[in-house]
This record gives sequence, C-alpha cells and structure tokens, in this order.
Amino acid sequence: MVAYPHSLPDSHPDIGETPLATLMESESMVPALAAREWVIDAARRQGRSHALLLTAGKGVATLRHGQLALRAPCLAWLPPGMAQSIRLEAGGAGYMLSAAEELVSRASAASQHAAALRNVADRLLHIGPDEMAAGRDMLRPVFEAVSHELRQAAKGAAGIAVAYLSIVLTHLWRMSDIDPEAPTGDRPGSVVFQRFLRVVEMHFREHWPISRYARTLGVTERRLHAASMRSAGCGPLAVVHERLLQEARVRLQQSPLPVAQVAYGLGFRDTAHFNRFFRRHMGVPPGSYRRRVLEEAGREDLTYSAWP
Repeated sequence: MVAYPHSLPDSHPDIGETPLATLMESESMVPALAAREWVIDAARRQGRSHALLLTAGKGVATLRHGQLALRAPCLAWLPPGMAQSIRLEAGGAGYMLSAAEELVSRASAASQHAAALRNVADRLLHIGPDEMAAGRDMLRPVFEAVSHELRQAAKGAAGIAVAYLSIVLTHLWRMSDIDPEAPTGDRPGSVVFQRFLRVVEMHFREHWPISRYARTLGVTERRLHAASMRSAGCGPLAVVHERLLQEARVRLQQSPLPVAQVAYGLGFRDTAHFNRFFRRHMGVPPGSYRRRVLEEAGREDLTYSAWP
C-alpha cells in the first residue's frame, strides 16, 4: 500500500480555522517495476473526493459497487464514499489529489459556473483516452503545481490550491458535457444533505452558524433548509443539535470527565450554557442524566449477577 506523502503543515490554517493538512493531500505516481495499490477509503481519507490523472499505463479503481478500468491518458473524479482503492499496473504513472468537502465546495463556489462545477463534484466521472487527447498536457501542469504548493507551504497556498482544484473541476465539466441542471441523486436534496452531514461531522463542536455551513457547501441557506427538511424532516440546526446531543450522551455515559470538561470538549463556552442546552432537549441537566444512566446500569448488573 502507498501513502500520500505531500500535505501542507498545520502552520498554515488559511482555510477558515481548519489546518490545510487535514483538507488536501497530493501524490505523484512515478513508474514502478511492480503493481501498486492506494487505499482511498481509509479512515483519514473518508469524506474526501479524489482526482486521478493517469498519464501512462493502466489500472483499476475498485468502487463501492463494481470496478472502473483505467487506461492512460484518463482523468477520474471519485466523490466521497464512491471508491475503495486504486491499483496501477507496473509502469503506471500519474497524479492523485485528495480534497476534503470544504475545499471542494470552495473550489466550485469560486467559479462563475458554480452550479455546473458543484454538479460535477457530486458525480463519479471518468474521462477516457479519446476525450483526454489534449486534456492530458493541459492538466499535468495543474497537478504538478498543486504538489509544489503543498510541499512549499508558502503564504497563500490554500487559495492557490482552491484555484487549481477549480481548474480540475472545470476541465471535468468541459470534457464530460454534464448538464448543470441534471439531478445527481435519486432524492431531491439528498446530495446536498449528505454533504451537509459530512461537514457537520467535522465541525459540530465549533458551533458554526447555519449560514457558514451553507457557505461552505456552496448553497444558499434556503436550499440547505429545504434539503434538510426533505431528507431528515427537520431543519439543519436541529440536525447539528442532534449530533451534539448524541456526542454529549456518549461522553456522559462512558467518560469519567466532569460535566464541565465534557462541555468544553463539545465547544460550549461555559458549563451553564451546556446545562441549558442539554436540559432543553433532554428534559434533565447533564449531571442528572449521568446519574440516572449509571443507576440503571447498576440495577442491570445486580439483576444479571443474581442469575444461577
């Protein structure tokens, strides 16, 4: 297995408050004498999109359902959760980029063709040798430039990385002839909602306003609200609150930490704020909830210990 070697150090967190090292990685695939495999559904890469530019040789992408044959020159875009691994045969060469949803959203939203690029980013795409005849020479410098920016970690690298990612998405759109208004999922709003859930998972402890979630996703608050109502039956704020409550319940049940430390770990500015939030949704303050859970667990232990 091969790991991505190039990512930006944490010293340049210029995409919001998130270190760029957690948002993007790059790999230059040099020819080798033996076949190689890249696992792209590993824990640290889950929720990321992958762009693969194959410049020489052939290989195969193992997808969630089936496989995708790769033959140079080709360009593949793999949305989050779509692919499990990529295998290149001996002599295969190219480049691979891994980008978190926050970067992809910014890259698509930065273009005047934002709707089209967002539609591209939500799809599994494969541009084969016939369509890539000219695109290979245009895209190779783009992938090389991204790797250079990540290695250098210079001022403004995040903005440049977003710009290059937007170029990749634009080339995918140009070569695939996707209708920007065509649906990308079976249910209205499902793609937006699934992307929303991934961003919530990364940032629910930071207590973002819904406007920031919408901006990160590249959609309006109204569209995010509609997608959430269709998919979850409630607004986006309720979804974020439920994720916070879920984490709070787990920590209160399984952690020996004081309630104050649980509150701080979940991003609450003080214990009183956490107590009000928890009681409003659960009906009891967190301390009482913890005692009740422990008492119920104790009674169950006594019951089982009485068995013959």
